[in-house]
Amino acid sequence: MDKTMKIIELLQENSRLTEKQIVVALGLTEEEVRNTIKELEDKK
Repeated sequence: MDKTMKIIELLQENSRLTEKQIVVALGLTEEEVRNTIKELEDKK
């Protein structure tokens, strides 16, 4: 698991940040965040 995926996973589990807030916080594109979240959900 790469660092970005781990950070997004931690933000989702331990905060109430929305997908858009994660995009802004990490400086990523919405597509990158959305794809990472989907990948995390697929692993569960």
